[in-house]
Amino acid sequence: QMVAYYRKDLFDKHGLTWPATWEEFETTLDTLVKKERAGGNTDFDGVLLPTDSNSQNRIIYMLVTLMSGFDGAGNIVDDSGNVTVNNPAAARTLTMWKRWVGTIAPHNLWGLTSGGARNNFLAGKSAC
Repeated sequence: QMVAYYRKDLFDKHGLTWPATWEEFETTLDTLVKKERAGGNTDFDGVLLPTDSNSQNRIIYMLVTLMSGFDGAGNIVDDSGNVTVNNPAAARTLTMWKRWVGTIAPHNLWGLTSGGARNNFLAGKSAC
């Protein structure tokens, strides 16, 4: 399971609720980003994903969690201990993650620190 901090005030402001699925997450944050940017918050992002060297383990954890969230089919190791990353759930996860970059996440993720993500979140420049 994962925990996400999010700006409930921004969701409420735009009449949005926290999504129940990853597909809803992407759609909801896309709507929120478009509304915030149209309202003048031009550097607003839906989600900030820290990618600095201190955050790499969290990225791997998040990708594995996302993979397993697709109908439980995203196992990266099978019951025999074989690596099985080449599977439909992994492909859907990585395709979804790629779509996020430049839409609900910044164009340039590389080097974003946890502190930078936290500061942007607290300043109202990201939803989660």
